[in-house]
Amino acid sequence: MKYYVYILKSERDGGICIGHTENLALALAEHEAGAKRDTKYRLPVQLIHKELAKSFKQVKMRERYWLGLEGQKEIESMVGKIPRHFEKNKRRKR
Repeated sequence: MKYYVYILKSERDGGICIGHTENLALALAEHEAGAKRDTKYRLPVQLIHKELAKSFKQVKMRERYWLGLEGQKEIESMVGKIPRHFEKNKRRKR
């Protein structure tokens, strides 16, 4: 079975979406139609990278790489600075 890891860039806010799928064409169509929660309010999106993986385990490893610091640096070398919309561990004022 084939799996794809893909990276989308929002043309609206410059944000990045990293995902995986067995059917790349269908996943892209769903993103572009606003059917995916991650990109629904960030349309239009552009495919900036895709790679084929031979196993689900390899897909998860590559997805983890792209989400990590080294992967983020590589993405920034492809598309420029990535906006940081959400910060982890940021507490809301009560």
